[in-house]
This record gives sequence, structure tokens and C-alpha cells, in this order.
Amino acid sequence: MIARVGNVLYWTGNGIAILLASLGAIGFVISLINKAGEGMILSPIIIVIAIFFWLAGRACLYVLAGR
Repeated sequence: MIARVGNVLYWTGNGIAILLASLGAIGFVISLINKAGEGMILSPIIIVIAIFFWLAGRACLYVLAGR
């Protein structure tokens, strides 16, 4: 049962990471097109947060599911 929770948390973390990374990449491209400096600073921060969510999901899979 706890392994299933680990799998669910892993996939949830992956989903959030994909959404955040996509948002960061789209924001970066839009800021390049519009020549806005705020997006260039904010986009890498969003991508770092996405990496954190991915790592948290991996940790849940490793600890709870034993993989």
C-alpha cells in the first residue's frame, strides 16, 4: 500500500515539474520575443522549482516504493 502512495507522489511530482518547466520555457520564449527582462529572470527560477518537484517525486519513489 505504501508503495502505491510512493508511485502516486512520484507521478504527481513529475506532473507538476512538467507543468512548471513548460511554463518557465514558454515565459522565457515570450520574454525573448517581447524583450522583457522580468521573464528572463523569473523563468530560470521557475525551472529550478520544477527540478525541486521532480527530485521530491523521485525521493518519494525511492523511499516509499523502494525503487
